[in-house]
Amino acid sequence: MAKTIAVANQKGGVGKTSTASALAAGLAQRGHRVLAVDLDPQASLTDSIGAQRSPGVSEVLRGEASALEAIQQHGAFDIMAAGRGLALAERGLEGSLALKAALEPLLGGYEYIVLDTPPSLGLLSVSALAAADEAVVPATPGILEIAGIASFCEAVAEVRRLVNPGLKIAGVLFTRFSARTRLSREALEAAEAVGAQLGFKVYKAKIRSSVDIGGAQASSESIYAYKKRSKAAQDYSDWVDEYLRGGE
Repeated sequence: MAKTIAVANQKGGVGKTSTASALAAGLAQRGHRVLAVDLDPQASLTDSIGAQRSPGVSEVLRGEASALEAIQQHGAFDIMAAGRGLALAERGLEGSLALKAALEPLLGGYEYIVLDTPPSLGLLSVSALAAADEAVVPATPGILEIAGIASFCEAVAEVRRLVNPGLKIAGVLFTRFSARTRLSREALEAAEAVGAQLGFKVYKAKIRSSVDIGGAQASSESIYAYKKRSKAAQDYSDWVDEYLRGGE
């Protein structure tokens, strides 16, 4: 049965799509069968790998296509694209369990399902958390961002209480991190302190800023295929290995 991973944070601009893409491609490179699901109405993951937008998640949630019909084989991993009108579908969904029900027939065919989520805690993000076994939380260095992580943990606890008792936070992944700056170092210390209180870990691997991340997206390639020796490819590869070790 597939492990379902929501790459989520209530804040935008933290590298969710880059992380979801790197995680899906990295797991596939290591021989795992992977499905990525684009839940962001902006369809950033879909567009970044050059997939067709429809049929996708929105059509599945509206009952216009089955989950199997919406899957595209694209490169190293399969994808279920965002689909047309996903923002409207969010308002029309009945409850937060529709996504979980739609994905259930696929669980036996994959080892990992990676959910890329919108930059907010709306119904699509809550639906992803309701369907997930665990959440990976990308974050950029900053004190306000750490407060946002604490708030996100509260939302995870509520989803766990109401609809998904098995949900856990796999860890917080820092992106745009520079060990040379005081801001990054202080944010890391703060995140580790909050994690000790709330029960999540901060990954040892950190993702440094790199123009190659945008270059890979513009070229519709994974960061590993675009420039495998770049610092971004190495950082994400180190993190995927750490993720598979359970953060140890």
